[in-house]
Amino acid sequence: MHLAAISPELAITGTPCPVWSRQETIWQPLFDSAINWPLALHDGSTVNPPDLLAIDQIRRHWRGEAFCPLYKPHYRWYYLQNQRVDEALFLKNFDSRDVPAKFAPYSSLQSADIPKDASKRSSIEVRAMAFTFPN
Repeated sequence: MHLAAISPELAITGTPCPVWSRQETIWQPLFDSAINWPLALHDGSTVNPPDLLAIDQIRRHWRGEAFCPLYKPHYRWYYLQNQRVDEALFLKNFDSRDVPAKFAPYSSLQSADIPKDASKRSSIEVRAMAFTFPN
């Protein structure tokens, strides 16, 4: 994407305009409840940037980077037990504002309470970018 499509002022003057940008994810089971390896959400307000480990993501036609939180006892994790196909989670991946939770890390988890014969999880993750421009 060309810089002018996101911020014309930055492309022309080199000075950013106060655009608020967010990357968000909607995550949902597809066919069955998410019993096996459910999604765990991290309370982003308890994460400190120095506690994140940068992980390279290398695919055949794409390279990127993700951040995994290192273990800290004060972190708060949550998960929706037996999430149904009619339940969706809305997650914040990035927020450009100066807020306590700029993102919310997430991962799947294995639980001892899951039956051995539980079906494998099938889910979909859709990401979106949102931009809010000043009046």
